[in-house]
Amino acid sequence: MADHEEGYVVPDAQQLLGDFIQSMDYMDREISKLWFGIGDSYVLPLAAIAKIFKISESACRDRISLIEDRLEQVELLWIARKEVKNR
Repeated sequence: MADHEEGYVVPDAQQLLGDFIQSMDYMDREISKLWFGIGDSYVLPLAAIAKIFKISESACRDRISLIEDRLEQVELLWIARKEVKNR
């Protein structure tokens, strides 16, 4: 008896992260890309991201915190943080 189902493919962690990020609304998706450096984005500091979206640093920090909470709930936060370290 096989331990796995035939044809089952283990998903790539980065693909799962990318799919999850794509499911977010525009602002959260773009903030995530800039904060974590996902895709072709550079990793930017909080102040720069806040300036781009014309929101306060406090509002940006709150949004990033909520994004990180969502990523943690689906066990993808470690992948996002790893992206930052790899750059």
